[in-house]
Amino acid sequence: MARLRLLSWQEWEKIFIYKGYYFVRQKGTHRSYAHQNNPEEIIVLIKTKETKKGTHRSYMRKLGIESQEELRKIMKEVGIKP
Repeated sequence: MARLRLLSWQEWEKIFIYKGYYFVRQKGTHRSYAHQNNPEEIIVLIKTKETKKGTHRSYMRKLGIESQEELRKIMKEVGIKP
């Protein structure tokens, strides 16, 4: 199966919300999201047109997404084209 393309910050935001995170604050290009069940668990999303490969992997790890297939499934549920 083909590799997924790198996602924009708007697409990651949809996935964060799907996984139970909500917007907390923004400072410059950095947006902070906290988890509904554990507000102390914060993920910082950087507003860029396309995330870099390392950032892409870091977001997957922080969200508990273990494979490209799992991410592809979430993208379909959220309405993002793979």
